[in-house]
Amino acid sequence: MTGASTLEFHIKAKEGTLNAFTLEVFQRGSSQPLGNTSFDYDLSFLTEYDVSNLDSGNVEPGIRFEKLKRFGMNLYDRLFTKEIGDLWGKFKETGDFVTLCIRISREAERLELLPWETLHDGREFIAAGACTGLTRLPLDIDIKRDLPVLSYPLKMKNRLGTKMSGVGRMSKGITIV
Repeated sequence: MTGASTLEFHIKAKEGTLNAFTLEVFQRGSSQPLGNTSFDYDLSFLTEYDVSNLDSGNVEPGIRFEKLKRFGMNLYDRLFTKEIGDLWGKFKETGDFVTLCIRISREAERLELLPWETLHDGREFIAAGACTGLTRLPLDIDIKRDLPVLSYPLKMKNRLGTKMSGVGRMSKGITIV
């Protein structure tokens, strides 16, 4: 499994429940699940309070970091059972870069409130890891497999200016090609 790989976490609500969810893990491009589990997450006003408390403006950066880390570790513990944790570890050890794609179904959309970017495995934030990353994509959106080929060299244009003169206009500028 060398190279970059993507693990998709498909999260769905258990039928007839508010706070119970299932998780299936797939390698991107495969329809064969690699693992599955279920978990409970109480999405009450206390959860909203915990999330809003993460971004408390005038708190010392070290304290804020610890709050984010603690929240991320609790979220990690909900999803990463021993089986799922071992699977994640295997992909991290054998690949150059692993992306975790959180895919939430419409029925479980309340989970989209959670700051998944805080997922912390005890060593690092998955979203900002040295060899890991995190993305989100709703489960009902298809992944584009055959993207158009870009011709090289890729040209990007940008207009640079010195100062804003008037509303929305630049006084001087150049175009970079």
